Amino acid sequence: MAKPPSNDVQRDPKAKAENKLSDLRKLPAFKGITVDAMNKLLEAASKRLVSGGEYVFRENEPASSLVIFSEGLAVEFKRAGEVDCLLSYYAAPAVLGESSFLESSCRSTSLYANEDCWVTEIDNNHLQELMELSPEQYEVLFANLGKELGRKLSTMNEKLNQAEESFLIRESSLNWDQY
Repeated sequence: MAKPPSNDVQRDPKAKAENKLSDLRKLPAFKGITVDAMNKLLEAASKRLVSGGEYVFRENEPASSLVIFSEGLAVEFKRAGEVDCLLSYYAAPAVLGESSFLESSCRSTSLYANEDCWVTEIDNNHLQELMELSPEQYEVLFANLGKELGRKLSTMNEKLNQAEESFLIRESSLNWDQY
């Protein structure tokens, strides 16, 4: 008797990859990006595991990559003197680093892994390939990133206006694991 086909995505690497790609395309930064364009970007991207208790990236580090946070739990914060101000928690999936990606500038915040996290980084040098392959997709991606950056800045402004009520401030010598 033949065994029925398994629908378990975890056992089928191709199905798992397609599922992950589908999840990424649902993120606002990638809305309207074709499967071919996403595959081209992801082929050139670097992937890494960041262990819990380590930094995905640190404030003021030079940066030129878009970080796709695909698995795990992390906290984003900004240093203010000797204290760190909580900005947000991230449970995957999420896209971070829009401003440093667009401008090739330094990171404005830090992202600390509370648990093991898988991240994918797309260097902005790889956008040249996307621009040559599909100028329309290049424009869609940049428009999406601009919208995301605007949304995040608006949220940040709201948090700053309510700083006493909504920020968690901790001494910089403590780990975020405690929060």
